[in-house]
Parts: sequence; structure tokens; C-alpha cells
Amino acid sequence: MPVFQYQAIKVGGERTSGVVTADSPRQAREQLQSQDVYVTALTTVGHAKGRSNFVFPTFRGRNLRAVSLATRQMATMLGTGLPLTDVLGALVEQVEDQSLRAVLRDVRERVNKGFSLADAFSEHITYFDELYVGMVRAGEASGRLSEVLAQLAEFCRRDYRMRSRVTSVLTYPAIMVVVGSGVVFFLLTFVVPRVTAVLQDNKVPLPTSTAILVGTGNFLSENWPYLLIGIIGLWLLFSVAKRTERGAWIIDTVKLKIPLLGTLFRKQAVARFSSTLGALLRSGLPALDALVIVREVVGNRVISQAIDEITEAVTAGQDMSMPLRNSSVFPPMVSYMVATGEQSGELDDILDKVAEELDEEVEITGQRLISLLEPMLIVFMAVIVGFIVLSIVQPILELSNF
Repeated sequence: MPVFQYQAIKVGGERTSGVVTADSPRQAREQLQSQDVYVTALTTVGHAKGRSNFVFPTFRGRNLRAVSLATRQMATMLGTGLPLTDVLGALVEQVEDQSLRAVLRDVRERVNKGFSLADAFSEHITYFDELYVGMVRAGEASGRLSEVLAQLAEFCRRDYRMRSRVTSVLTYPAIMVVVGSGVVFFLLTFVVPRVTAVLQDNKVPLPTSTAILVGTGNFLSENWPYLLIGIIGLWLLFSVAKRTERGAWIIDTVKLKIPLLGTLFRKQAVARFSSTLGALLRSGLPALDALVIVREVVGNRVISQAIDEITEAVTAGQDMSMPLRNSSVFPPMVSYMVATGEQSGELDDILDKVAEELDEEVEITGQRLISLLEPMLIVFMAVIVGFIVLSIVQPILELSNF
């Protein structure tokens, strides 16, 4: 059910604002009007549970950095003994991200109505995923909510840092490809046709390489709208496929097999598994419940299937390290470290160390990839541009000999 943020005026003329849950904007206005609150502005800020599983692909997601900061502030204020409602009220005033502020305002209203904090968070799964809600629920049950929130803030910070590292690795090659493709497109559709027109007017025979460029340029000039539509269609198809079980499985399998990048994706997923499981175990969740949550948030279907096998083994009474050792997904180092943690009773700390080690490996692997991809892309683009320039210059030189 949609969540609406509103600004309104009460009967006495007092201005007010807040959030309301309703099926439609009209129902939201009627609901507020029945409380003698007259809406002046109404915007949609999120959805509650029960919405469709299909979400049209967008570029905007939750601001993980803002969520991490808000969680840390919440943990600090709760640690000083402030009541939860006062803490949420202070957060609403402090948070800079407007969407997150609206969500926290709704969370505060639900807590005031008697909801637990975990249940209130679960109504906004876009911002607070199953991992977040599970840890908060465990913290409330154990009476260590401020400690769990502090752990959760640290987890969010590390997760944001790891995502940023992987993104930074992929950003530079992507920019190089986009800029290089733009330059080649400009040369083929603007420069080459004008040069070859002069050559054809002077009846200069075109070399094979120049004729290929002319044909390619004509094809791009005549069909670029269809090519653009095709690219957008492929992107939409890819986005929809990611939301199906079969499509996500194929995509995740291919990601792990991409040369060079596959290693990076694998280490990132295993690091997320280790840090998430360690955080959940430290918050007080039983191992089986923690594995169920980790499966949903690890972000890779291949890793999720391996976690299913681990869950079955643990349910049958085996140690977690045994299925890890038998899995081809996890590095051998992980199974040996987990076995040490199980024997010493410090599995959560060991998992954190594994995550830190893999996090460093992700950074090192990323730097190596950049050092390899940068010269490769430069050489590749230089060859293409050089071919175009040579194909243009060659008939011009022949023209000068006429």
C-alpha cells in the first residue's frame, strides 16, 4: 500500500505535516479530511507491504550512506537513555535525505501507535531490508537494541564502502567505452561522409577500408533510432530478467565466469556473506535463522544455492565448515577459518576477519583490474581511431597525386 507525505492545515489554521498510508491519493485526502486535516500538498514517498513483486526498473535506490548515518545516530541516542520516540523525532529533524526523512516520520508514527521498531521498519523494505529488520528484531528481543544498531551501522558502512570500491572499478572502463563510442560515432556519421563526398566528386576510387567506413557510417546514420531503441529494449529486458528466478540465476552465473571481473564479483559476494552472517550471529540470532536471512541479501543466486546446502547440512547436525569446504563457490580459506571459529566458539569474530580479508582482496583486485583495463582500452580505442584516420587520409593522398 502506498505511503503519502502530506502538508496540511488543521481546522484552527495550524499548519501540520506527516505521512499517511492509503490505497490512493484520493483516499489519503479523505482519510485526513475525516480528521479535520485539509491537505495542501500530497506526494508519494514509498510503499508498504503487499505491493507487487514487480518493480519497474529505475536508477534510484536507497541511500545506504544516509541509512548508515541515521542508524549510528539512533544507536548513540538510545545509548544515552533517550526514549525511542524521542530518538526517532530527533532523527526526523536531522536526516538530510528527504525520502529517508519521510520514511522515518512514518516509522515514528507507527511506533507511537504501538508497533515494534522492527515491524515499523519492515513496512519500508526498500530502505530497511530483511537483514536490517532481523537484526533490529533480535536487538529488541535481547534488550541490546543500541548495541545491535551500532553493529548494524558499522555493517552498513562497510557494505557501502565495498560497493563503492566495486563501482569505482567499473566506472572508469564504462566512461572510456561511452566516450570512445561517441567519438567513433561522430567520426563515422559526420567526418567520414563529408570527406568521402569530396573524394567521390573528384571520382577518386575509394580503398576497401574507406568503403567499409562509408558503409558503416551510412548504416549508423540511417538506423541510429532503431539501434537506440534496441539498446533501451535490451536494458529493459535485462532489468526484468533480473527479477525472475531463472533470469537472475543465468545472470549471476555469467557474472562469476567473466574473465577478470568474475573473481572480483565472487570475492565481493563471499565478503558480503561473511560480514552479514557475522553481524547476525553477534546480534543474537540463531545460526539457522541467520542463514535464511543471509540467503536473501547476499545478492547472488549461485551463492544463495550454496547457502541452501549449508543450511541443510546445519539442520542435519553438521558443522558449517564441512559444506563450505565441499562448495566450489567459497575459497578454501573461508572453510578453514569457519572451522576455527566453530571450535573456538568465536564464529562471529572469525567471520568479520574473513570479511575484512576479502574486502582488502577486493580492493587489490580492483586496482589490478584498473591497471590492466586502462592500457587495454586505450590501445583498443587508438587502433579503431587510427584505422578511421588512415582510411580517410589514404584516399586524400591519392587525390593529391591526380
